[in-house]
Amino acid sequence: MSLTLSDHTMTEGSTIIVGLSGGADSVCLMDLLYRSGYEVIAAHVNFHLRGDESDRDETFVRRICCDRYPDARLVVRSFDTIGYAREQGLSVEMAARVLRYDWFAELMVEYEAAAIAVAHHAGDQVETLLLNLARGTGGRGLCGMRSYDERTSVWRPLLSVTRDEILHYLSDQKLPHVEDSTNEDPSITRNLIRHKLIPLFREINPSFTSSTINTMSHLREEQDYLDRQVAQAKVALWDNDCGCLCLDGDPFALYRIMSEMDLTATQIDDILSPSTEGGALFKTAAGTQYELFRKKLYRIALPTVFAQPADTEMVWSQLLTISLLQSPCEGAYIRAARSSDTFVLHGMSRGHKSVFQFLKECGIPSSYRPLCPVLVDRSDRVQLVLCRHRGTQPFRLTPVAGAGYLAHLLCRGV
Repeated sequence: MSLTLSDHTMTEGSTIIVGLSGGADSVCLMDLLYRSGYEVIAAHVNFHLRGDESDRDETFVRRICCDRYPDARLVVRSFDTIGYAREQGLSVEMAARVLRYDWFAELMVEYEAAAIAVAHHAGDQVETLLLNLARGTGGRGLCGMRSYDERTSVWRPLLSVTRDEILHYLSDQKLPHVEDSTNEDPSITRNLIRHKLIPLFREINPSFTSSTINTMSHLREEQDYLDRQVAQAKVALWDNDCGCLCLDGDPFALYRIMSEMDLTATQIDDILSPSTEGGALFKTAAGTQYELFRKKLYRIALPTVFAQPADTEMVWSQLLTISLLQSPCEGAYIRAARSSDTFVLHGMSRGHKSVFQFLKECGIPSSYRPLCPVLVDRSDRVQLVLCRHRGTQPFRLTPVAGAGYLAHLLCRGV
C-alpha cells in the first residue's frame, strides 16, 4: 500500500535526520524517506529508562539499518536521562525531549541537513488536542502540531496518516518493529487518552480521528489569519525607539503580543488591569524584565553607566554624545542620577525639585531613572538633568550609534 504524506516536502536528495526509535511509526517513516531518495541519517537515542528493553531497541535499530537500509548512516547516542532531569529540575519526560531535540539540532548542523523528520501521525494529533483541552489551552493548542516548523526545522511527514495505515504498511512491506511497554501504562495521561477516551469518541463517531483532523485544519487556517492580524497590530503598537508596547490597543491583540513576549496569562491580566499601579515590574521565566508605566510596557535592558569629567563636547558611558552650550565649571562631572538628588529647575524662583520626580514627569520609567545622566559641580550638587524636557535646554543630546534603549529613550525627538 502507499501512504499520503504531508503536503510539505523537501528537495529531492536532501539530507534528512530521521528519529528512529524502532517503533512502528518511526520504522514506517524511515522506510518511506529512504525509498523516496533522501540522504537519510538515522538517529537513535538510548535514554536508559526501560532497562533491558532500552538496549533491545538499540540492538534492533542497528540490525534493521544494516539489513534494510545499508546506504543510510546510523548514529546512536546514550543519555543519563534521570540524572539530567534531576540536575535541571525537569520531569523525566521533559528531560528526554530536551536531550533528544538538542542532539537532533546538533546533527542538523554536523550533516548540513534540511530537516529533522519525526514520526508523529494523525492519532498523535488527536491525542495532543485532547491533552491540551484537558489542561486548558488557547487557540494554538487546538491546532495541534504543524507538518513543518520553520523555527526548529522539525518535519512531520506522517501527520495525515493513521496508526492503522502505518501498521498495514509495515505488514505489506514485511517490516519488523519493536513495542514500547510504557505505551500500555495507564498512569501516563497520553495512554489514558489513547486507550480510554478516544474509543468513547469513536462510539459516538466512528470517523472521529479524520473529522477531528479536518477540524484542526480549519482551526489552523483561522489561527494563521489571526497571527497575521496580530503581527500588524504589533507593528502599530510597539515603539522601537523606546522599547515599549503601547497598551491602548485591542485587548485580544495585546494578549497575543504579550504571550509572545513570554509573559504568563496571570501577568498579562495584571498588566491590563486598571488597578495595577504604574512602576510594577514583571519578569519572564527567561529573566526578561518589563515595567508598566503610563499605559506602556517597557522592556528593561539596563546598560552600564559611569561617572566622568564634564566637557563641552563629550561621549558619556558610550551611550550619549553630550554638547553643553556653555563651558562647565571647573571640576564638574557627569554621573547617573540618585534618588536623593535635587536641583533648581530653570524658571523656579526658589526651592529645589527632586530629580527622580522630574524624570517621572518627563516620562522616564522608574527602572531607568537611576541611569539618567546629571551634570554636577565639584561639590556633587546637581546643576543640570540631561534629559529632554520642556523649556530651554542648555545642552544637546545625540545617541551613540548602537548604544541601545537608554539613548533612544532620552533622545527621542531631539
